Amino acid sequence: MLLVEELSYAYRTQEGANCPALMNVSLQIQPGERVAIVGANGSGKSTLVKHLNGLIVPQKGKVMVDGYCTSDPQQRAQVRRTVGMVFQNPDNQIVAPTVEDDVAFGPENLGLPVDMIKQRVHTALQAVDLLGARLRPVHALSGGQKQRLAIAGALAMEPRYLILDEATSMVDPEGKKEILQVLRQLQARKIMALIQITHDMQEAAEAERIIVMGQQHVLSETTPERLFQQPQLLQQAGLTQPPVISLADRLRRRNVPVPETVQTMKELVDCLCQLRSVN
Repeated sequence: MLLVEELSYAYRTQEGANCPALMNVSLQIQPGERVAIVGANGSGKSTLVKHLNGLIVPQKGKVMVDGYCTSDPQQRAQVRRTVGMVFQNPDNQIVAPTVEDDVAFGPENLGLPVDMIKQRVHTALQAVDLLGARLRPVHALSGGQKQRLAIAGALAMEPRYLILDEATSMVDPEGKKEILQVLRQLQARKIMALIQITHDMQEAAEAERIIVMGQQHVLSETTPERLFQQPQLLQQAGLTQPPVISLADRLRRRNVPVPETVQTMKELVDCLCQLRSVN
């Protein structure tokens, strides 16, 4: 598992003062689950996930990844192979001129055999629906395609945990739709844990578990269904209900039998269509 115990971290300001970013954070993430980490700006989300693959090491507490300690320099390389990261701006992660070469970059640096590299590239591009674009120049891709390419580059390293830090925030609605579809497919296959940092509560609603950050610590760990029924907690964390959840609540108050499990607009529309056909 991915284990965080009593993690604390503070940044140093230009004046030399400590500015706490995390205070006594503890959590666990199991392989195969999809977790959303949410919270307002300054809540500590990005600092937390940078600890998960050793980009930052704890000042207090510890982070363990499948038994490897991120604070141990000799174990950090294995930690980074185990935990992949995809950031906001895909251009910061793309290093090669063509799609195929970019996905191959990581496995090549591991010194893997050529046949194994080709298989990893094929599998990763297929997972993000870019196999047909494998020979295209990277500059010809759309924003959403570039982000899917960044995901493919991480997948080619075969991580057990994949972190997506606001990975949909810089793409248009169509690109966002494409990325979320990739995540749903990865989630269904249960080949790795997906850890998604997001401000979009509709995205968070698709996770199995939500970790709510606030004031540099964990305010709550719960399911989407339970979180969206706690308006005070959402307000405390600087969050809002997804529009579809608010709409479903309004329908229930009008005695429309909408299931509590409805989390997406498609599910809500399907439910209403079924009710209409019955009536």
